[in-house]
Amino acid sequence: MRDRTLLAIAACAATSAACGDNASAPVLPDECNPLGGESCLLPWPSSAYLEADPAIPSGFRLDLPIEAMPVNTDGVAIDPAPLDARWDGFSPTGPMLAMFPDGVSPDGLPSFRSPDDSLAPGSPIVLLDLDRGERAPLFAEVDQNVRDARQRALIIRPLARLSERTHYAVAIRNTVKDAGGKPLPISPGFAALRDGKGFSHPRFAKIAAGAAEMFPKLAKAGIAPSELVLAWDFRTASDEMLRADHGL
Repeated sequence: MRDRTLLAIAACAATSAACGDNASAPVLPDECNPLGGESCLLPWPSSAYLEADPAIPSGFRLDLPIEAMPVNTDGVAIDPAPLDARWDGFSPTGPMLAMFPDGVSPDGLPSFRSPDDSLAPGSPIVLLDLDRGERAPLFAEVDQNVRDARQRALIIRPLARLSERTHYAVAIRNTVKDAGGKPLPISPGFAALRDGKGFSHPRFAKIAAGAAEMFPKLAKAGIAPSELVLAWDFRTASDEMLRADHGL
């Protein structure tokens, strides 16, 4: 049940109307992911929503602000307090999501029919275990539940359960195009992260800390910063937390 809750949040995060109308704001709100802009919580999952906590198994705790959470038809947001209190990382089986201003083309994305495609040196999308330096198999697709191709999210799904308590990076190369076949834009937040510059956002320091490890390890795996349109890191939850009852 807890895992399905985060999956529901991830799915909702792909629709800006359901997660707060922040996409059109001139200044990225403090509760939003500094790497995104098309929808508040994206890209997801992200270290932007983790807080260090050495007292729990993974060493991290979820830090989801209620202002960024999905809302129901009555405008009531999901309360993140139970998730923040229990989860020590993100689901090892959940999807990764990203959105771009003019959508994403499905051409060339790694398919579930050919699991080795995502492990090939030139894969347009890479999921890297930063702790072990190993790639994880994945497939990617464009959300077909949205009629307008320019508003469809990119959904990245692991083809095997990710390791617990592990630091991962998602890398999207410039070989992925928008819905019209044009180059994907690079957000100001990611440009600053890639170039080692500052960015005025309260959650930027969290992702910058992970980037110090992410970019060198991506480069070692053959993914140069110059060919990236977006990359971000996250940490998976511990098996101890995932298997616990928590009184539910």
